[in-house]
Order: sequence, then structure tokens, then C-alpha cells
Amino acid sequence: MDQFNYQGSSIITKNRMIKNMIIVNTKDEMDTTISLDLIYKIRWLALFAQFATILFVTIVLQLSLPLMPLLIVIGLNALLNQVQILYATNQPSLLKWLIPLGLSGDAIALSAILFLTGGISNPFSIFLLAPSLVSAAVLGKVETIIITLVTILGVVSLFFSPYLLPLPNERLEIPVIYKLGIGLGLSISTLFFSFYIFVIAETSRDKAYELQIAEGIKDEHENLKGSIRYASTIQKSMLKDPTKIQLDDFVLEIFWQPKDTVGGDAYFVTYKDEATYIVAYDCTGHGVPGAFLTLLVNDILQNIFSTQAFENPSQVLQQTHEKFREKLRVDSDTTPTKQYEGLDAVVLRITKKMIHYASANIAGFSYKSNVDVLKKDRQGLGFKSRLDQLDIVSHSIRPGDINGLIFFSDGVIDQVNPSTGRVLGKKRFQELLDSSLRDSYLDLTAVTNSLRDWQSDAEQRDDQMIIHLKRI
Repeated sequence: MDQFNYQGSSIITKNRMIKNMIIVNTKDEMDTTISLDLIYKIRWLALFAQFATILFVTIVLQLSLPLMPLLIVIGLNALLNQVQILYATNQPSLLKWLIPLGLSGDAIALSAILFLTGGISNPFSIFLLAPSLVSAAVLGKVETIIITLVTILGVVSLFFSPYLLPLPNERLEIPVIYKLGIGLGLSISTLFFSFYIFVIAETSRDKAYELQIAEGIKDEHENLKGSIRYASTIQKSMLKDPTKIQLDDFVLEIFWQPKDTVGGDAYFVTYKDEATYIVAYDCTGHGVPGAFLTLLVNDILQNIFSTQAFENPSQVLQQTHEKFREKLRVDSDTTPTKQYEGLDAVVLRITKKMIHYASANIAGFSYKSNVDVLKKDRQGLGFKSRLDQLDIVSHSIRPGDINGLIFFSDGVIDQVNPSTGRVLGKKRFQELLDSSLRDSYLDLTAVTNSLRDWQSDAEQRDDQMIIHLKRI
């Protein structure tokens, strides 16, 4: 019983396979498909029509035909059709050859039927074009050429048919020149229409392929945009809301604008030992690579602040430098000699009595009545070219000596003005801040509006971030 059930299931499965199989005309992995089941149904219909026509002419019209040879030709073609179905089911790897073989068989069978029923003078000889036209529409160049040649050989064979048209009471004599014209017409028509249909079909396949590629690119682009939007949500979640950061005499304002949806600029805020620490950092690159590095640095900062105590900001930079190199295996033998991943960073330690800061290549200004340049060390963190031990100095500022501090990533001053073709630069930015002072205070919104005016319609070159510590 189990064996019977298995065999029954196998038969059902194979029948389903036939229905689902397709003929694939490959064009750089683009498939123009036609149902194999449909082709075989059309061929069965054609065989039935041939059989019915012969019976009608013989029985109803009572015309004389070589009935037995005709039935043998139709029977052999039917057998070929059934064999193809069996091979298509059991050996799908032969599928690409089955349809060309079947169409060649159709051309030969049609030639034989026409040969037995009047040859080139048979008015139905036009049907010889069908196999090559179908091939031109759905198959490749080589297959179409072969089937076209078989068709033309079939047309040539019709010239030598000894059978006359089966007419009721008269013998129709067709001049040889007329037969030659019919033969040439069929041959030229086969060549022309096959070539014409093949070119149209090939053009359609090319356009369909281009459309398929375009749709694929569009889908991939939408998926990528969705992924980056989600990545942006993750990156923003690690950035604290500046309005919720508690400081005694200052407020913190932050301008954060990645070049792309995500970026390599970020900041970190924490409280430790009655001090507020603000770390602003600019990682190598922008977009997704830069964003990945910001996540790495954020993890490093969380770890070192939860496990260590610091006397000054330069120690934070030193630890970040060491942990970053450790995470990226900078000193490993497998790491390339040139390793470009790293970051610029500034650390602020804010208490009621003093502001300490240390800058690793992050520029900054202080302001009160004027805008003054803050000192920085021209050393990045994490780079393979750097020594293990950095030489970064911590600086101190009395809160009463300033009305505010501004630190910014290099994307701010590297922005090009489209009218002049020049970058903003540190000096122009200082002048912009000087001109923006109102009652010895800066409005960050006014500053960023001036930056947008400078950028105008130019593309943003890099991630931009401004940290503004403003006295209340």
C-alpha cells in the first residue's frame, strides 16, 4: 500500500512539474519564459487538427489521399510529443533542447504531410513557416537558424513531390515557374519573418532585461534606504538629548548633521565624580562606515567611564586611543600597514569651579566680548601611525572667564561656497562667530543659518557637528 501511495504521489508530482516548467531564453540571466505545458497543449491541438482534416477530406469529401503514410507521420509526431513530455519530467536538464527538437520535428512532419498532399502546390504550405516563427519569438539565435534551415529544406523537398493535389474531378497542372515562385516565396518569407521576429523579440528581451535590472536596483535601493533609516534611529538613540543634560551654570546646545542619513560625528555625555563629561568625536569617513565607528567609540567610552576614574580629560583620550587600537587590532600582524580608521576627539570635564578640556585635533573657540581660539593638539586617536602613548595636554578655563565654548568637527569649516569655490576655513568661521555675537552671547541657530547661507545649494561635503556650551 505504501509503495502504491508513493507511486501515485510521484505521478501527481510529475504532472505538476510539467505544468510548472518553463522555457527560459537566457539573456545575461534574464529569463523570457513560456509555459512548457502551453506549448505541448498547442502541439496536441495541431496534431488533432491535422488528423481531423485528413479524415474530413477522405470521408466527407471522398478525395483520394495516401491515408496510411499520413497517419504514420501524424502518429510519429504524436509519439515525439509524448516522449518530450516524459523527458521533460524526468530529466529537466534536457529541457533547453526539447523545444528546439520538437519544433524541428514539427517542420519535418509538416513537410512530410505537404509532400504527400500535393507538394509545393498545396495551398496550406504556408503553415511551414510556423515552427521557425515560434522559434524566432521564444528561442535563441542558434536554435532559430537550425529550425529555419530545416524549414527551407522542407520547402525544397516539396518540389520533388510525385503526389498531385487531391481534387475531385480534375487534374490541376501548375507551371514549374509558378511552383518555383511559391518555393522561393516560402523560403524568403521564412528567412525574413524569422529574422524580423527574432530582432523584435531580442529587442523586447533587452528592454525587459533593462527594466528588470532597473526594478531590481530600485528594490535594492529602497531596501538599503530602509536599512539606513533604521541605522539612523539606532545612532540617534545613543545621542543624549542636549536639553536633558544637567549643568549648573551652562546649557548645552548641539548641531548634528550627517552628510548622509548616518555619519561619523557623534558625542557622548556622562556624569562621574561630581563632574559632567562631554566627549565630541569625529570618526574617519562618513555614512555607514563612519556610523559603525561611532558605535564602537560609544561602546569604548561607556566601558572606560564605568570601570575607571580620571583626573583630567587627556587620560580619557589616552584610554580611548588604546581601546580603539585594541578593538580594531591595529597592532596585529594581519592588519594592513596603512590603517586609516581613527578619530579626532575633544573631552570636556565640567565642574562648578572649573572647566577642563583636552583636544585631539578638534578645533574650538571661547567667547565673551570676543571670539578666541582654543588650544588643541594635532594628534588623532587610534591610527596605526600613532605611538601607543599620546602627548595631549589638558587645559583649564574658569567658568566666569567665558560666556561660552564652541567645538566643531572639520566638516563645518571644510564646506565649500559654490560662488567662490572656497572652503569656509577656520578663520572665516571665527569671523562669522564674531559677527554673530549679540550682547556677548552666541545664538547657535543664527550661526547654523549663516553656515547654510555659506553652503547655499552646494552639496554637503562631510558630516557636521557643533558643540556649544553656553552660560545661562
